Amino acid sequence: VCWWRADHKSHMTGSQRKVSSMAKRKGRRPSDNKSEAIRKYKTEYPEAKPREIAAVLAKRGHKVSPQYVSTILSNERRKHGISNGGMAILGSSQFSVDDMYLAKQLITKTGSVKAAKQAIDCFSRLLN
Repeated sequence: VCWWRADHKSHMTGSQRKVSSMAKRKGRRPSDNKSEAIRKYKTEYPEAKPREIAAVLAKRGHKVSPQYVSTILSNERRKHGISNGGMAILGSSQFSVDDMYLAKQLITKTGSVKAAKQAIDCFSRLLN
C-alpha cells in the first residue's frame, strides 16, 4: 500500500470498510412528542413551574430539563403574543383566543378597559 493511500478507504473491499457509527433516528410515536407533552401539562396545570413539569414528565418517560420546559413555554407565549402572566389565564380560562381578540377590539373601540367594563355592565343590565 502506498503512503498516500494509507488513509484513503477506496482501496478497501466491502468487508474491510467500517460500519458508520453515526446516530440513527429512532421511529417515534406521536405520543413521544416532548413539546406537546409540555404544552398539554401546562394547559392542565397552569400554575406549574418548569421544574415541576420536568419532574412529572420524567416519570412519564420524557427526559426534559427545566430549562427546556421554560424554552418551550416561552416560545409558545411568543407565538401567541402573550405576556408572562397571560399563558396561565389563557390555559385555565373558558375563553378562546378568538374571544380574547374580540375583547381587545371592544377595548380599542371604547378607549380603555374601564370603559369596556362599563359598556358590558350596561349591556348586562339590559339583559336582566
